[in-house]
Amino acid sequence: MKVVRRMTPFLLAVFCVAALAPAASASLRARHPVAPRSPAIVGDLAAYLWSEGEATYDFDGQIGAITVTNSSTGVYQVDVPNLSDFTGGMVQVTPYDSKDTCAVDGWTPSGSDLQVGVSCYSLRGHLADSLFDLIATQPLTAPAGTFDYSWVNRPTKSGTLTGPYEYNSAGKQNSVRHLGKGRYEVTFGGGTSKGTRGTVKVSAYGAGAGDCAASGWHGTSKGVVVGVNCYRSSGKAVNRLFDVTYARSTNLMGLSGFPTANALVTAAGTVQTQYSSSSTAAVTVSHHRRGLYRVQLVNTTEADGGGDIQVSPVTGSKDHCTVVDWDGGTSVNTVATVQCFDGRGHAVNSAFTLQFVVAFLV
Repeated sequence: MKVVRRMTPFLLAVFCVAALAPAASASLRARHPVAPRSPAIVGDLAAYLWSEGEATYDFDGQIGAITVTNSSTGVYQVDVPNLSDFTGGMVQVTPYDSKDTCAVDGWTPSGSDLQVGVSCYSLRGHLADSLFDLIATQPLTAPAGTFDYSWVNRPTKSGTLTGPYEYNSAGKQNSVRHLGKGRYEVTFGGGTSKGTRGTVKVSAYGAGAGDCAASGWHGTSKGVVVGVNCYRSSGKAVNRLFDVTYARSTNLMGLSGFPTANALVTAAGTVQTQYSSSSTAAVTVSHHRRGLYRVQLVNTTEADGGGDIQVSPVTGSKDHCTVVDWDGGTSVNTVATVQCFDGRGHAVNSAFTLQFVVAFLV
């Protein structure tokens, strides 16, 4: 069961964003490595972790003990062994059991490892220690379903997005429209699609308080269009870099063969769209009170605990949602708790996406 009886939070790594990321400082203090479990597939350029440091919640597709280092409050560096071939790809992050926001600060190969930076901030905009869940991937083969991602690195410009941090499973181009301060539309090119399908995850990119969130998405004749809003901790709109992933009939790693469950949940707690890797699986939600949701992933085995959950609000305001906890419940069900807050930390009902994957044979 993934439960934290609050210990003193880890102070983790300074991570400056330059090109993408510098090598680790020799003075950084490492978290004690944990022994990795055997993954179902070896050789994938993919990883996930929970920053608390339990091996059950860590996965390295190239086999290794993931470590986290620190040098100051709220600033983190993650080292994933043997993932140096990760020369593009995508990284997403979700705060765990806090009202803080977290951003991806950058990622880059270093020696034989992949290094990822994360920084977390209080609602007042100050760096703050926070636990988080992180997932990273760079597909080597075309995933099943639809899987697209983009690092939007031109915060004031519209146009085609190119480079190693773009992926489109249909072999089409990704593009962005800057609609105004802090407002964007990202189009993942593909076949004609209608309505709201699949799920979206958005993370702010680069050091700085505030956040980015999906405002919604829909299908068009040109592919899937995702709206993204970015804002300061004060709630004012701000132009900002961000990471965005669209997944339909696959998980946030774009890998087949792993237990997976994704859902878009409305503010009222209704499941609007879902995907499960098992034909007998389903996603159900109970709305307990304002801002508090219990999401049950029926017939999604958790493999004795573990896996990764990413949560993203779907909102036009500065509301944000975090994953509080999840556990196996029974041998085949995973139960996750999600809380949503407004910019002052008050509970608020909000639509959100939840994306679960566990990368071990069960």
